[in-house]
Amino acid sequence: MLARFSNLLLAFGLISINVLCLATPTDLTTKSSDLAGLSIGDIINALGIGLVENIEVTITLDSLVTDLVSTQFTAKNPLPLELSLESVSSKATFNGTTFSEFSHTFTKPVIIPILGEKESGKIDNVLLTQGATASLDIIPRVFLSTI
Repeated sequence: MLARFSNLLLAFGLISINVLCLATPTDLTTKSSDLAGLSIGDIINALGIGLVENIEVTITLDSLVTDLVSTQFTAKNPLPLELSLESVSSKATFNGTTFSEFSHTFTKPVIIPILGEKESGKIDNVLLTQGATASLDIIPRVFLSTI
């Protein structure tokens, strides 16, 4: 039995994905005098543009015992420059309860093309902090497809 949750944003209400982005070849966290001392990352956050378009979580039967799931997301690049994701941090909450929290460093940076999008690839061993059984309670709040 394998369940896939598409659009986890709806399931958990508030998802905070903080992504360390590096422009090629310029570091997004570097301040620029041309940008009034703001980094490109600061501008993305201030505009509320967001880089995450879709999140999927896969729960297997083993997840009910281990409380570990896998996840992947689609990142979009609204900027006219290439982005490189080196790491991602996520905290998924619903009604004030945290259901998942993790940090992941990619072995190879995920390159998002100019004005394009890119899949993160599968991120394994994401812990469900409330346990898989308690997390099942939020399934009716999302689109669920069973494979």
